[in-house]
Amino acid sequence: MAEQKIYIIMININGFIHTKEALESLSQNSYSNYSVILIDNGSINNEGIRLKEMFPDLELIRNQENQGFATAMSQGIHVALKKSDCGYVMIVNNDIALYPDTLEILVSYVKKNPRTIVSPQILIYNDPQRLDNLGGKIIYSLGCTSNIGRMQWASAYPKDSVPDYLSGCCFMSTREVFERVGTFFEPYFAYWEDTDWCLHAKRKGYALRVIAKARLKHKISMYSKKTENVKAYYIARNGIIFARRNLSYLIKLFFIGQHILFSLCMGLFTGHQAYTPLGTCVRGLWAGLIMPLKKTSD
Repeated sequence: MAEQKIYIIMININGFIHTKEALESLSQNSYSNYSVILIDNGSINNEGIRLKEMFPDLELIRNQENQGFATAMSQGIHVALKKSDCGYVMIVNNDIALYPDTLEILVSYVKKNPRTIVSPQILIYNDPQRLDNLGGKIIYSLGCTSNIGRMQWASAYPKDSVPDYLSGCCFMSTREVFERVGTFFEPYFAYWEDTDWCLHAKRKGYALRVIAKARLKHKISMYSKKTENVKAYYIARNGIIFARRNLSYLIKLFFIGQHILFSLCMGLFTGHQAYTPLGTCVRGLWAGLIMPLKKTSD
């Protein structure tokens, strides 16, 4: 029986070298039946066209401006699901390197467990003995999320794990799962969209797994270090949007209150990577509270 095709969706935003390296790592994978849909998200210097010239088999979508992670990935998912030969869909960052057997391991697991969404262990690019994450946990008591295993030794996690959500850095499943769960909620723009999508997937009866034998190296927060204020704004805003969309009334009120306290503390003190001005967090929180949201249902 022929291998089913994986449609791999990747975004480029002024990251030519990183995207080139990611595409080169894909070309060395042992699973050969895949196609790449590359969304060039408002890059300058014709980066998308240059990448298409280097990798002529990829399908290029060019956005004139940065549409955000959620919208750009959703564009790619829509295109993939229209392909008659699409068996699997994978979303993946452009600042990564896949190990040669990663795709094969993930496909093998999903074949046996078709109602599962899978991710590789995500390792730190320059220190691949340590973890970037094994997905994440939703910490309702603090109104935030946390990466599982961050900076810990990968060898300490030899078994598959079950997180609350999978990192948008990389996950894949069958065509049917993506058709049923749908695309990302585009108003997020960036951050929290993976948490939201995975929660909706679980509510539809799908399982999440991080597969220990599958590995990927990730250049941690390549863009976020340059744009810490933007990151802080969207994390503050989108935590409130997540609660408003997904949580019952009392839990929602508690989560939003804790999220506001958490975000203000991050604005007052040292953040994850750089100082984040309090005003940025306040603007994000206010935007999250007043943004009109369409009602959705699982």
